[in-house]
Amino acid sequence: MRLFFITGLMAATMLTPATASAADIAPNLNKTGTAITADLTGKVALQRDGRGERRANRGNRGSGNRDARRGNRSNDNRDARRATRSENRNNRGRANVLTEGDRAEQRQQRRANRQQNGNANRNVARSRADVGRSNRQARRDVAQRGERRSDRRANARGDRNRDGRVDRRFDRNRDGRIDRRFDRNNNGRVDRRVDRNRDGKIDRRYRENRRANARGDRNRDGRVDRRWDRNRDGRIDRRFDRNNNGRVDRRVDRNRDGRIDRRYRDGRKYSYRDGRRGYKKWNRSWRNDRRYNWRNYRKANRHYYRPGRYYSPYRNHSYRRWNIGIYLGSSFYGSRYWINDPWRYRLPPAYGGYRWIRYYDDVLLIDTYDGRVVDVIYDFFY
Repeated sequence: MRLFFITGLMAATMLTPATASAADIAPNLNKTGTAITADLTGKVALQRDGRGERRANRGNRGSGNRDARRGNRSNDNRDARRATRSENRNNRGRANVLTEGDRAEQRQQRRANRQQNGNANRNVARSRADVGRSNRQARRDVAQRGERRSDRRANARGDRNRDGRVDRRFDRNRDGRIDRRFDRNNNGRVDRRVDRNRDGKIDRRYRENRRANARGDRNRDGRVDRRWDRNRDGRIDRRFDRNNNGRVDRRVDRNRDGRIDRRYRDGRKYSYRDGRRGYKKWNRSWRNDRRYNWRNYRKANRHYYRPGRYYSPYRNHSYRRWNIGIYLGSSFYGSRYWINDPWRYRLPPAYGGYRWIRYYDDVLLIDTYDGRVVDVIYDFFY
């Protein structure tokens, strides 16, 4: 009895780890009453299946490799290897023997290579020559631009022939300087309005403009400008065209720009600097002189102040009350309107370029050079 008990205890001790591992491997247990039956379908079964699959793969791999090796050791491969080995044995230690066709092909190849290299060298030489030509052309262009620039500078200085002197076309008075009509800003260079393209020649447009200005038609509309034709008769007034040649006198417009010169205006306004005319500013203080008390004299001599009917120079013109400082057309102060004996009417004598004229019943003192009204007496005549 004691022996049976010891034998059962040892068996239980040995079976306890296996039961635990089986419980870990197969945790799903089927319980039937008090008896527990372990289902060994866990990791042990998976390991067993894996070992079987690996054996199958080894079998397949072995058979496939054997078949491939057998195919490689077939007759075709053996024949090819034998032919290669025999060819190597035959050519071992021998020089390569070229046929006539191979030599011709090599010669043709060398010719093609030489021709290609020659073409490349020629192209390089041509490119270098082109670069040299372009550089020479660029240098020539720079030199030509420098010459043109120097030519333009010489022409701007009025020295086209480069002799160090101003050309006669720009220096009419021979003083070594460009005339003011060609150099308005006085900078020693011909104005661009005169020589726009800097070729040392007076531009045609400038010449035509000067001709138009000389004709008194600055805007080129075919009619004389109002500054030269105050009386609107289509002709330059006699004070601006004394010789009656249809051109503005050079004394009035010396540079032919269509404007009255400043020195002409200044000389007319104050006095001529040459002293030949004795032209001086009019003095209106004569009214304080008892010798020219024309009002009292007119009371006693009314018949002197009845000169008759006044005929206007223009048919449609009517009387206007002119004031001092306005400008009249030359037709209003022609010789037929002059009062040649002002002393008869107790008026002061008109000196220089001044003239007493009749305008309807008024008496005007006119500057005959520009038509400006200098003095006026209203209702002088009856």
